[in-house]
Amino acid sequence: MIACLLPLSAQETVVKEYPWCRTDVRRNVESDRVEPKVFLTDREQSFDPKKWPAPPFPAEISPETLLQFNVEGGYYLWWFDGEWQRVAARPQEILRTGLVYGIGTIERVVRGSAIVDLGDVHSLKAQDRLAVFRRQGRYFVPAGILTVEETEETSSTLQRSRHFVPETGDVVMFVREFHDMQKAADHRDDFLRTFLLKNAGSNGYSTARRLDTARALMIYRNHYPDWERGKSDVVGYIFGESFVDVETKPISSLLKYVGMLREKYQQGRRTLPAAGADWQLVAELLAGESIQAQHLAAVAAKEANEGDTADVRIEPREIERRLRERLFDREDEQIHLLTFLVATFIEESGRNQDLWMQQHFRRSQFPELQDEEVLLESLRDFVRDLQS
Repeated sequence: MIACLLPLSAQETVVKEYPWCRTDVRRNVESDRVEPKVFLTDREQSFDPKKWPAPPFPAEISPETLLQFNVEGGYYLWWFDGEWQRVAARPQEILRTGLVYGIGTIERVVRGSAIVDLGDVHSLKAQDRLAVFRRQGRYFVPAGILTVEETEETSSTLQRSRHFVPETGDVVMFVREFHDMQKAADHRDDFLRTFLLKNAGSNGYSTARRLDTARALMIYRNHYPDWERGKSDVVGYIFGESFVDVETKPISSLLKYVGMLREKYQQGRRTLPAAGADWQLVAELLAGESIQAQHLAAVAAKEANEGDTADVRIEPREIERRLRERLFDREDEQIHLLTFLVATFIEESGRNQDLWMQQHFRRSQFPELQDEEVLLESLRDFVRDLQS
């Protein structure tokens, strides 16, 4: 296992083993020991390495350790294997997440295996994992996660799950980080090579599939410049063909809620379990690997601060149990939302609770809750009781 060490300052260093580190960090074995060569990023941006100070290396460290040293304007990565050497550097402007979400629907289910309208042309690959959401009235709930078994041009077959049975019409999502996305021309060429290999012995190719493929390639080409220029966490979307049949409004609310969960997770909030096990599962998947690493780093920093210990936090199960007793007439999905918001508000030590709750209700699948004065008052009393 590789350990990521994320110093908080020149005087304070957090040492913690993490289950994930970027795989694109390469050992700089060819550079000299005085001024190691800096590997440029995928955007090939260069800058003066002499302006970047050396980090405060820990006195005791295990071999094969990666250290991330944050400085103004970006960060350095250092590798230790008997001695320290700088292996990579990134300017701050490309540290943005730059997520691209792929969104489609399950078109049919054959003997428990779902067929979705996302495939090779949408950059989907075998063994990719998709979050599955199911419509329940006016909102969506997470059904689980499915893995891609095999792909075709515009569709894919997913592996059967032991945990749930997919249904026609379920919405599926996968995530890509922009730096992993191919440029439009490369994506087209790679797709055509794959297509020719897969269809070498085939005598026919339907006109409908050809049109769907051409449309998807055109959308990818047209949207790629927008993704590249995007500055937000989510820079764009790739849609399956049947997605147009799904109503926009509930999907918009679902995406807002997924975005809120992702944002809190990225900030190092440890309250995602309060949203429910199913939401935690899909939210972590849709956060992407970079945000997963940022979450671990933020949690490590919080745990290093005096007084910020786990034993002072209220367990999500206890919050949910008390909420169900107090708000017994609420739907399960609303209880999950309220549990998450209460736990997060307490962890953030927020002020002006009513305003905080209203702002977060607007980013959920239940924006109407922001106008329920009785609920807001009940939540004020509830939080006060929890903290007393």
